[in-house]
Amino acid sequence: MCYKCAAALLRETGTWSLMPEHNSRLLWRHTLDQGWSPSSRENTLPPGCGMQKEDAEAIRQDISSVLRRSRLPKPNLTRAEYIALKNIRNKPEITVLRADKGNATVVMDTSDYNSKIQDLLSDESTYKKVKTDPTDKVTKQTIAVMKKHSEKLSLDVSALTPSCAKAPKLYGLPKIHKNNIALRT
Repeated sequence: MCYKCAAALLRETGTWSLMPEHNSRLLWRHTLDQGWSPSSRENTLPPGCGMQKEDAEAIRQDISSVLRRSRLPKPNLTRAEYIALKNIRNKPEITVLRADKGNATVVMDTSDYNSKIQDLLSDESTYKKVKTDPTDKVTKQTIAVMKKHSEKLSLDVSALTPSCAKAPKLYGLPKIHKNNIALRT
């Protein structure tokens, strides 16, 4: 079954909807749509799908059943560990990060973390201070280039156009396998 058919089938149940921030994957969230009725299922399969309504209904029921029965995995922290970690994260003088390698959690003094970030930013050959956020300008330039070459490359500009573009955020991951615990940006 194609992605569009699966998405249409789940959307038709009225209780599952595709998460907008992950529209390229089948990630679903449970929603309660009070306005849904069985008559709203008519003609909602994608055109050219070639699937019978009975088959679509059977698949819809199977998917809905599996999603309703699914359970969250057991937490890998005890309640006491979870509360302790939450208390540590709420302290402004402590920063909790993931490590660069090794799937580890690093607890650092916030002042050490900030000083290491400032050391990285002080390198003027890598970072340049700007007066305004260039994100909108870069987005407009990108759209202009795509429109210019869309016919030659047969691009669907509307599908490739960035929406809600945000400036990147600087953060550093501690390299715990190094001696001085430098940050990887």
